[in-house]
Amino acid sequence: MYVSSSIGLTKKTGKLFDFCLKKQDVSPQQLYHIGENKISDFLVPKRSRINAHHYTDTQLTRYERKIAEHTSLPVKLRSLLSGSCRLNRLNSPYIDPHQSVIWQTASDVMGPVLFSFVYWCLVEAKKRNITRLYFIARDGQILHKIAISICKIWGYEIDCRYLYGSRQAIKFPSITELNAYELDWIFQFKEGSLSVNSICERVNINPLQIKRYASPAWILAKGLANRTHNFR
Repeated sequence: MYVSSSIGLTKKTGKLFDFCLKKQDVSPQQLYHIGENKISDFLVPKRSRINAHHYTDTQLTRYERKIAEHTSLPVKLRSLLSGSCRLNRLNSPYIDPHQSVIWQTASDVMGPVLFSFVYWCLVEAKKRNITRLYFIARDGQILHKIAISICKIWGYEIDCRYLYGSRQAIKFPSITELNAYELDWIFQFKEGSLSVNSICERVNINPLQIKRYASPAWILAKGLANRTHNFR
């Protein structure tokens, strides 16, 4: 190990490389140097005919830099968070470009987003003296796991529970008006399963309640041609 602070020489001046070559008794062509600094780790050794490779993967990505420079977060937190993203990104087991992109997206984007949201929930719960939080199935499963980890490691005394619940039980009560977004959800079915009956079931309406509106013209207008429903 040749450490500049101990030896008193630096890579930037090139003197640390000269020192290493002399100590190891090797020629410049026998030394292969890898580093992330374009000047100190690449250009300087190249001038001395040392084989050098400019390795940039350890540098923060644009996402990691945004976290590190996010002044609304405490310095220690954003340092740990950006560093954790980089560490996980560099530990990717994949060589395939497609799999690597997925891994990097999870490390630099989805991981910080999910962690930050759960962390915010726990902080707000503490502020409001809330001692129990429910994470609803199925989208809440990963959030629940993150919350359990944070509470265990940081000592948050919040009871985090996983609640089984369907989208139907949550989505329908949340509708307060009928706009394009709500209509898309109401009429969104897999191919072959769209019918007057299925639509009524989704919005908690008995088909008999709309019997007088369910004429062939009405069905056609709603894009339900070739679907039949027998009202008795």
